[in-house]
Amino acid sequence: MEKFSDFYTKSRATSIGFFPGGFKPPHAGHFAAVQAMLGYSVRNPETGNSILLPGSKTSDFVHIIIGHSPRGSEQQNTSWKRLKKNDPPESRESLQSTMITKEMSRDIWELYISQGDPGLRDKVNVSISSHASPVIGMEQEILNLDNDEIKSNNIHLYAGSEDQARYSYFISDRFKQKISDNKGVDINNINVVNNMIDRLGSATDARSSILRVAVDQYDTQTLEKFIPAGVNVIDFMKLLKNFRDV
Repeated sequence: MEKFSDFYTKSRATSIGFFPGGFKPPHAGHFAAVQAMLGYSVRNPETGNSILLPGSKTSDFVHIIIGHSPRGSEQQNTSWKRLKKNDPPESRESLQSTMITKEMSRDIWELYISQGDPGLRDKVNVSISSHASPVIGMEQEILNLDNDEIKSNNIHLYAGSEDQARYSYFISDRFKQKISDNKGVDINNINVVNNMIDRLGSATDARSSILRVAVDQYDTQTLEKFIPAGVNVIDFMKLLKNFRDV
């Protein structure tokens, strides 16, 4: 027979969501996805589709986890991969200073929340991953939850269809056992669920438009489709003032 304490924990369970990614930069689709994860009635701004696909669940709180790798133009990305493989960190600093970094991504998320929907402030945490990979960083964030959070919450993971295979470990008994061993929580009180989201817009397209605006080829109004409603385009561009193709 199930213990009353276990039944009570399950009956009052809420949910904590995790949304890892590169986010270089985060764009309107990413922002709408977080709103959808929290139960807002929003659509994918690019496709008009529902963002949470059938069977996916909403959460009461969402952790956004930002990966480390900078991103820029196609040429910059190619150069970064070469330098990262063959050169010491100090030799990469000059190139990285012209790309979109994890710190810029964090600051843009904060801008989106403060100007796009301040009501998210108490429902979202934005952090840079403790590991270069945001997915591995997500694992650490889950293991950093305290015992009561694990026992009284469903853990919801959000990703597109292309990343579902990478998430199979997180819903396995192996990972649940790891949580149990680390936190001393009964494995039967650990519930980790994968949730699938619609394909979001392209960060590559957003970067391309940002670069064109930076060299006066595009008016700033062309960026409005890439950022959430209510966010000031000039404030957005100020956070990216060092991003340029060299």
